[in-house]
Amino acid sequence: LMLMAGEVRSQPAAGSGADVAAKVNGVPITTLELNRSFQAHVQVPYSKVQEDPRAKEVLRQILDNLIDRELLLQRAKSLKMAVPAQQVDTQMQQLLQRFPSKEAFDQALTAQNLTVDSVKKDVESQLLRQQLVKKEILDKVNVSAGDVQTFYDKNKDKYVEEEQVRARHILIRVPQDVSPADDAKLKGKADDALKRAKQGEEFATLAKELSDDGSKENGGDLGFFPRGRMAAAFEEAAFALQPGQTSEIVRTQFGYHIIKVEERKAARALSVDEAMVQAKQDLTQQQTYDRYQQYVEKLRGKAKVEVLLQ
Repeated sequence: LMLMAGEVRSQPAAGSGADVAAKVNGVPITTLELNRSFQAHVQVPYSKVQEDPRAKEVLRQILDNLIDRELLLQRAKSLKMAVPAQQVDTQMQQLLQRFPSKEAFDQALTAQNLTVDSVKKDVESQLLRQQLVKKEILDKVNVSAGDVQTFYDKNKDKYVEEEQVRARHILIRVPQDVSPADDAKLKGKADDALKRAKQGEEFATLAKELSDDGSKENGGDLGFFPRGRMAAAFEEAAFALQPGQTSEIVRTQFGYHIIKVEERKAARALSVDEAMVQAKQDLTQQQTYDRYQQYVEKLRGKAKVEVLLQ
C-alpha cells in the first residue's frame, strides 16, 4: 500500500508552489507524493535523512520515476486506452486480501491519509501504464536465437547459480517511530514466538499465527534466495544456519525476525541448456529496458516538464 501511495495524486493548496515538486504538462507532482514514494522505497522519512547527499540523489531519482509514470499515463490517455472496471475491481480485491481484514485495510488507508477512491484511481492508472508499455514496448521486443547465442558467448562467466537457502521467517513488525515501551512489548512478543519454536511447535503454523509479513499465508516461506536479496542482518543469520536450524532473534529495519532454514543449495555452474534459457531472459530484459528508456526520452522531448524541487 505504501508503494501504491507514492503514486496517488495529492493536489497542492492553491498558490502553494512549495508543495509542488514538478509539473508534467501542467499536471502537478506534489512533494507529499514524492515523500511518500521516498519512504516506501527507503523505509525512512526523507525529513530524517535530508542532509545526506545520497538521500538527495535518491529523492531526485524517485522524482524522475514519478515524472516518467505521469508521462506514460498521459500518453495512454491520449491513445484513448481504457481499463475495464472489472479488472480494476479484481486488482482491488487482491490488494484487500493482503490485509487480515477489511478493518485493517481501512486503518492503513486512514494512517496514510488515503481513501478507497484514490487508491482505486491509482490502480486504474497503473493498469493503463502497463497496457501502454505492453503495446508500445514489450510486444515490439524480438530476440532471435542468434542474438541469444552471441549474448551468451560474451557472458558465459555470468551463468552460475549462486549459493542459496530456502527459509521461513516470523516477523514481528516494529513501526519506525516506536516508543521504547512499545518496542519492548514487541521484543517480548518475538521472545515468546522463539520460545514456542524451540519447544517444538510447528514453525509454519507459528508463522501463520504470529507473523506480520505477507509470507505468513505460506507459513512464512520465502522460497530460495541468494546473498544480496535480503537485509544484511537477516541474510547473515540465514546463511549461518543449516537445514532444520532456527535462528535467535534478528533485528532489521522491518522489525524482529525469527528464521528457520529449510534447504540449502551449493553454488554450481549452469548447464548449457539452463544458461541459454537465462541468457534469453537477460537479453530480453536488456532490450526491454533500452526500448523503455528510448520511449520515455521521446515522451520527455515532446512534453513540458518543470522540476520545481529545490
